[in-house]
Amino acid sequence: MMGDMRHTAYELKFREPILTAKVRILKRCGFLFGAELDGKEFVSEAALMPRFGTERFEQAERVAQGETGNFISAPATLFGMDCIRWAFAQNFRNELQIPVATLLRETTNLAVGREAERAVRAGFTSAKMKIGLIPYPDEAGLIGTICHMAPKLRLRLDANLSVHEFSLRCLCEALPKEAIEWIEDPLRAGDDW
Repeated sequence: MMGDMRHTAYELKFREPILTAKVRILKRCGFLFGAELDGKEFVSEAALMPRFGTERFEQAERVAQGETGNFISAPATLFGMDCIRWAFAQNFRNELQIPVATLLRETTNLAVGREAERAVRAGFTSAKMKIGLIPYPDEAGLIGTICHMAPKLRLRLDANLSVHEFSLRCLCEALPKEAIEWIEDPLRAGDDW
């Protein structure tokens, strides 16, 4: 039986801003959720990004405290809570392991390749990369360089809803699919999925 789900708010300022196609991000805030079952601790996160369509902090806090009226308008908070519920529902059939990913920030081929190599040497098996910042042929080239210089590194591409459908199709056709874990938020709602 799942114990009470706890939540703790956090706010982290980045050492360097994270650049997306829409905005520079200076800090991240959200909640960590935790619960215990049979001596095992489960933890998940809800990172709030109101500029990208998630809820604001006050709204997230109300949902985390049990208010049910705002579920639909609190996607990040629901995701964090649902991750805990999903882990409990798995009934320990499998160990749930999603590797922590490092963020690749460089935007030139050689620099991003070296950054990817350093990530592998540091023990990372996954890396996140913001896409939609430069034309898709150049992004495909960056991804190709990463795959060539760090072939064991799997990529999580995050578009922050900034890629147009045609560019996304072209980029996906050019990607080495075995190296891509997922593409996060590629298109705005209503675009041709």
